[in-house]
Amino acid sequence: MRSICLFLSILVVTISLYGCGLSATSSDCDPGKTCTCNQTGACSLDCTGVGCNFECSGLGSCNLTCTEGGCTAVNNGKGALILLCPGGNCAVTCASLGSCTIKSCQDCTCTQTGQGVCYSK
Repeated sequence: MRSICLFLSILVVTISLYGCGLSATSSDCDPGKTCTCNQTGACSLDCTGVGCNFECSGLGSCNLTCTEGGCTAVNNGKGALILLCPGGNCAVTCASLGSCTIKSCQDCTCTQTGQGVCYSK
């Protein structure tokens, strides 16, 4: 009984510290720079101006926002890439297994070069 309690205690501490290996991050991206999501959990990046470059290369989902438009995004990962681009003129390359979705965007393109599928909403 004591060893079961010890095991459960260690398990609870491990899960609370590492979250089962999943993590969620959120950060800003400056125009002209390439900002990368490369992790197992969800990743959110927000462009602070016009023309950010995003790369999604992990196992988790990439939630990208380009309010002022002119951004590019490449999905080399296995998770889903979602780009919200109300500023318009954004481009996505879907180059791996993960799907790619562009939302709220005028004059945007999604090019499929891998097994992932492009969606526009």
